[in-house]
Amino acid sequence: METQALVKTYPCDAAFREKLIGLITTEGISRGEMARRSNINPAIISQYLSDAGNLYSGDTAKYERRLRAWVERREIELLAGVATIKSAAATQLKSFAATVRRRRIMGRVIGEAGIGKTRGCAWLGEQDASCLVYFVTKESGTTEAVRGALFRRFGIRGAKSYGHSNVEKYAELIKRLRDADVTFVFDQAHRLSQGALHFLCEVWNDTRHGMLFVGTDRLLDVTTRDEQIASRMLYTRALVMTEADARALIEHQVAALLPEINGELKAVTNLCFKLSEGRKFRDVEMRLNDMADLAESKHNVGKNWRELFAQAEDAAAVAPED
Repeated sequence: METQALVKTYPCDAAFREKLIGLITTEGISRGEMARRSNINPAIISQYLSDAGNLYSGDTAKYERRLRAWVERREIELLAGVATIKSAAATQLKSFAATVRRRRIMGRVIGEAGIGKTRGCAWLGEQDASCLVYFVTKESGTTEAVRGALFRRFGIRGAKSYGHSNVEKYAELIKRLRDADVTFVFDQAHRLSQGALHFLCEVWNDTRHGMLFVGTDRLLDVTTRDEQIASRMLYTRALVMTEADARALIEHQVAALLPEINGELKAVTNLCFKLSEGRKFRDVEMRLNDMADLAESKHNVGKNWRELFAQAEDAAAVAPED
């Protein structure tokens, strides 16, 4: 009876690895595309996703962070139907992240709703492997959720070598972080609980890794109500978007959601700019999606996009049943 030689595998985030395998098997994404979009050597992807398990012996956590950034950005794009681009917000966030990393400080970035904070963070996470981007929700903003996310991202799952308690896991986390080159970026940081912020202050005290907290004006209130947190947030910047930046982003939205726009691109972009008041990009996406739906109806055959824009002005506009 033949025996199969044992293959040495290496620790990884097994659940996340299975998610990537699921993208390949259920959505038809090739390993080559995954490597290209996440800017990782195809050989590393092949080793990481081997049928035998993770065969990559290097810094697995580093590449898992880069793959997570790609997956999160992809999910944002699928939700909106618009590919993320290097926007004004993304460029500014990259600069701010570099500053907190260089100075090894904690900082805030304030931006109004719809200016592109989440897309900018997603772009940053994909472009810069050293940026560990965490998208905060009400559920994921608790102390337990943030602590658990950091444990998982750095492969800490209660192994016997460092125990099962949070104290022992935290000690291992700090040890691994001191050997890692990362900058923490928290999108929608105004949703973090006070307990989670205190935990992150503790991580910063022990590692001095740069941390960037991105949110709306509410972030100022959340981070100034406690003296311990406020004393560490000495760096604050605001995201700024010019009219030219806004028009470029809206033109990208129009072209992405209405691929057959052709000669009406400029006219529809102007209409959408007025609709957005220069900032409300989600309103633009909703209007463009309504227009695309209306264009599918036989009742609208022959209508141009400007006519469909006006027809979609009713918030309840839907294409009549054919």
